[in-house]
Amino acid sequence: MERLISRKRLIGLFLTGCACVGIVTSGTFLSGGRNATVYDCEGNKVAELYLENNELQYQCEPGYEAYFDLVRNEVINIVMEQEGTDRSSAMQKIVSDGFEIRTGFSQNAMDGMIDVYSRTPEVTNGNSAAALSNTEGCISACYSISADGQNYNYVNIPAYAGSTIKPLSVYTPALEEGLITWSSMSRDSPYAMVENSSGQMVEWPVNTEPYTDQMITVEKAVAESNNAVAVKVLKDCGAEKACLFLENAFDISVQQEQEIIREKGEDRALANVALGYLDAGVTVEQMTAAYQIFANGGMYYTPHTVTQIVNNEGEYYAPDGKGVRVVGEETAFIMNRLLREVVLGGTGTLAQIEDAEVCGKTGTSEYGDHWFVGFTPEYVCTVWYESDSEIGTTDSSVQAVHDILASLELSEDAVYPRTKNVYEMEYCMETGLLRGAGCQKISRGYYAGNNMPGICSECE
Repeated sequence: MERLISRKRLIGLFLTGCACVGIVTSGTFLSGGRNATVYDCEGNKVAELYLENNELQYQCEPGYEAYFDLVRNEVINIVMEQEGTDRSSAMQKIVSDGFEIRTGFSQNAMDGMIDVYSRTPEVTNGNSAAALSNTEGCISACYSISADGQNYNYVNIPAYAGSTIKPLSVYTPALEEGLITWSSMSRDSPYAMVENSSGQMVEWPVNTEPYTDQMITVEKAVAESNNAVAVKVLKDCGAEKACLFLENAFDISVQQEQEIIREKGEDRALANVALGYLDAGVTVEQMTAAYQIFANGGMYYTPHTVTQIVNNEGEYYAPDGKGVRVVGEETAFIMNRLLREVVLGGTGTLAQIEDAEVCGKTGTSEYGDHWFVGFTPEYVCTVWYESDSEIGTTDSSVQAVHDILASLELSEDAVYPRTKNVYEMEYCMETGLLRGAGCQKISRGYYAGNNMPGICSECE
């Protein structure tokens, strides 16, 4: 596999204007001239937008740059779409109309995120980014660090997702199609033998732990981030179908993977789709938005920072607030419980918070990407960082998400949406079928009423 990450990130910089180029001040705002004013979720003035050298700049507190970079770009795009005009004219209108821009920005959440970063050196030695949103796509805080000091906004620069893509590209489509259940069994063995760069035949894919050649459940495969099972489930579900889901549900680019499938067959795209090596990559913003479906019952809301824009004529813009159902409530809740197991006893145990139900998924890539996307009934938080020193472990990203979520005022009354059509049932750990009369090794799992396994008779 070619290393495409550097090229991808440069493309991301070019397309999205990600460099945080606003002038930073410490609480003193510009005076004189016409500016647009930005307010936080409580109505406090937190930033200004102004024109300089024919570019819309922003002024904010140090550390807030990544957030107001998103605000600036979002407002420009809103005006371009509303007015049917070009970027230059949109920027002129934003300033000349003296826009008042309301956002979901939370200073408490942002300051908590900055504090966590100051205490987590492992995620600050290289490029890194974090984002926090509610479960309806409204971003309340984000942070970015550039190792080279260039102030790139890595919140919306693509990177390889690693295993954080599996719940989105593999298990959710397979559950939605009724192809797997909580306890479906797959063998923990290589999918294929492939030739490596030295001409040797080796097992593929590589697991973090040695193959056991034992049958394991979907629940265990998700919790332990088993690569072989993910590849096999994707093969059964269909890589092309998974690509369509990523594209249609989350607007994640899969053009290259679709081309590979057409020209070379599905097997050549399995690594990209199942193991998080999509050619165009994914961003922290995209992953934060995608994982909201597991917290809110299957609804996708476009990620956004802006909640309202007012000009001298009154309200100019407000999001419609409408989500799109991308999976059924049953699938969303079963995935929620599977991702809860990741935190309870899998690769994300460091994310556990007392009196809060945290779910999530870890991910790494062979190019130094380290991810954790964690969520509660109220929030979704993503931390990504780039480091070659900890390949194979995501402890630092998991700990950072834990600390960010723990710094918030989490409601003890908040709960995940439930559905009447999902049942907690006992199943046989030997067969993955529902518990029969003779089954001795049993566990519990969650099943959709229209996709129940049979009852085990093999243990009688």
